[in-house]
Amino acid sequence: MKKKSIIRVISLCLFTAVMFSGCIFIQTTNQTPSQYSGTESLKDLVTSSPVNESYWILSNPVNNETLYGVVNISGVTNLPIEEKILVNVRPAWLTRQKNENGEFPSETKIAGILRKPDGKNIFSVEFNSTNFKPNYSFPYVVSIYSMNYPQVQDEQSVFIFEAPPLIPGAAYTYNGISPNRNITSLQVWIFGPSFAEESTVDVKPDGTFTYLLDQDKTRQIIPNSKNSPNYKMILHFPSADNQYDLPYYRDTGWLVDRTGKKCFDIVQVRTLEGDGGSKLFIDSIHQAGNHDSYKAIDLVVNNPWVSIDPVGERSNASNFTITGSTNTPAGNEILVEVYDIKYRNKGLWSQNGKIPGEFSYVRTLKVMQGPFGRNVWQMPIPTNGWGPGTYVINVATIYQNVVVEQTFNLTKGTVV
Repeated sequence: MKKKSIIRVISLCLFTAVMFSGCIFIQTTNQTPSQYSGTESLKDLVTSSPVNESYWILSNPVNNETLYGVVNISGVTNLPIEEKILVNVRPAWLTRQKNENGEFPSETKIAGILRKPDGKNIFSVEFNSTNFKPNYSFPYVVSIYSMNYPQVQDEQSVFIFEAPPLIPGAAYTYNGISPNRNITSLQVWIFGPSFAEESTVDVKPDGTFTYLLDQDKTRQIIPNSKNSPNYKMILHFPSADNQYDLPYYRDTGWLVDRTGKKCFDIVQVRTLEGDGGSKLFIDSIHQAGNHDSYKAIDLVVNNPWVSIDPVGERSNASNFTITGSTNTPAGNEILVEVYDIKYRNKGLWSQNGKIPGEFSYVRTLKVMQGPFGRNVWQMPIPTNGWGPGTYVINVATIYQNVVVEQTFNLTKGTVV
């Protein structure tokens, strides 16, 4: 009895010492990414460790993603490279790790940390959006945790759509798959407020097709501030014999049935508000005797944006490159201008009393598809001969009237 009492006293003392130390250690999981099944909860994987307020995670903004595409979550951190990062994607209303009925599933992956040549620690992990159901009413939540420092975390939202968002003034591309592999072409319709466009696209033997809507047409599209679908894409499939029961005649703008009855006039449809055009089209297909099929896809319209990565302070002894991001699709053009802030309102760029013959340094650039699913732009800056001072960077999307501005300081340096 005496021996048991001594053991109890020692145990109590140890417990009290740990509690008052303010630190609770839990054994670290030994699971590797290859052993992780994706069904464990975050609590099962995250390990409690001493609080280290100097660590941080900063995730890159996640683009609204398209179903059948890849959702890439990435970012930078000052966590050590041997640390692991947990990335969880779940619907906003889902508080548990896994949904029992299988709808709107939650998914967790482990990301390793890599060190770039510039000394930054980065992480990146990809999710296949086919595992998620598109929804326009609420977003998916992306939660990012350090495995050994759970207080180090970041969170943001992403919407998953069945088709890419429309961006006014930007060329639009949709890559799809026809459920009917026996057809050689199909019609693609875009309907919206006072908007209707039709195009016939070829279907490849494997069922894939590509639809393009040029930027002149998308300039007529009206953004919706509520981030809800106000445009609809309708894929119109012909019958088995590659003939339409409801053919569309471009010369008249009429959609007619097999009896020759006019179902609608595209000129009239373009005067309808809301989803009146898509409803009229679908009602026509549902008429008795028609064997055409269709698929309706909601489209969200996003306001265009462009950003400039921070430049800070630079030396005029060496050239450098300014960079940025945009939701404008790759291949679209943007205008970048750099000039001395002293001559913002003078219309003249003067250096040491001399006029070099240029008002500013201007270039037209094409947007490129960048890493981590983001579209990027970049422009080299030849600073040789530029005087020290504060300079302005103006970036504008050419067809969308979006302009952003940033300043940076240029110091005098010695060319080596």
